[in-house]
Amino acid sequence: MKSITLSHIRSRFPGISLGFATLILGSAAGCGGSSASSGTASLAEYAYVTTFDATYQFSVSKNGQLTPLSPPTVATPSSAGIVVSSDNKFAYITNENHSSISQFSVGPNGALISLGADVTCGSRPESIVITPDNKFVFVANDLADTVSEYSVATDGHLTPLTTPTIATPHDPFQLGISPDGKYVYVACYTSNKLAGYAVGPDGQLAALPTPTYSIGTPYAAVFSPDGTHLIVPGGGTFVTSYTVQVDGSLSAPSTIFTAAIQPIGFCFTPDGAFAYASCYNGGNPGAAISQYAFANGSLQALTPSYVPGVVGSYTNGVDPSGKFLFVNNVTTGSVSQFSIGPNGMVTPNGSVTAPQPFHIGFAKK
Repeated sequence: MKSITLSHIRSRFPGISLGFATLILGSAAGCGGSSASSGTASLAEYAYVTTFDATYQFSVSKNGQLTPLSPPTVATPSSAGIVVSSDNKFAYITNENHSSISQFSVGPNGALISLGADVTCGSRPESIVITPDNKFVFVANDLADTVSEYSVATDGHLTPLTTPTIATPHDPFQLGISPDGKYVYVACYTSNKLAGYAVGPDGQLAALPTPTYSIGTPYAAVFSPDGTHLIVPGGGTFVTSYTVQVDGSLSAPSTIFTAAIQPIGFCFTPDGAFAYASCYNGGNPGAAISQYAFANGSLQALTPSYVPGVVGSYTNGVDPSGKFLFVNNVTTGSVSQFSIGPNGMVTPNGSVTAPQPFHIGFAKK
């Protein structure tokens, strides 16, 4: 979700006390972070965690443990969102305080390799998504109240489209893109709006016939892997599920409660069978990971309905294998690792350190 200064975190989430942060969110098939799911099970997995100072890069072991790559970080100034192309060739990272996007290729050992100069975007870029065919990239510019639009060259470089931005309601915070690449939704946090757009054949976004929906403090907009539903964490202690119509419009919203206040991160397993909400709880003790089954378009709480989180559970992501959940804990400077059982329930699997983590993306090589 956001890479921000300590004062900005406090202004966004009153009551947070970061103290001394020792130190990892965007858009996979249904994740608050981004993951690439192409390839076979024999391929190695890698994870990338954005922090305010750099992007940390890890290999993902067969038992779900994160191990730093060499080098363990790549330079990204005030990094925020991350997305990895579905063919696992390229990665893009927004730099919040620099109004730019860093461009990388994914090396054969998973390490990110710079493609050269950063690309300019709007003020305070946050979330970033890529179309499933890897032709277009969209970036939410929080202070500019716009979404920037880019084409992707075969060598991975981004070029602004003819119309480089489209207006959004105030405070575009997170983007969600449908699995078929036809629609983009923007969660606009402080304006309490969801804004919907159609993706044209040239990549240009156009507002849908019903351009916005009112909803309290939406933190993210996450499509289910089958594209039939849009999940929006936000409000006090619940997430909202919308049915996505064939024209991209939303209907039949329903809510389900979470285990703690401020659900911010939300992600699905790649097969869409299970889903997880990470609840921030104002950065205080009592944060939790709510766990759900997803069937027939409905979220159903598992039993138990949650596992305790650490202080400041923020964004989350499931790896491409669907076996492991990772949760970024922004106030304690750690990434919690969980194993996902066949029944969808998660089991703690240790943690790693990464300073002030915000978003996570995955690749397979």
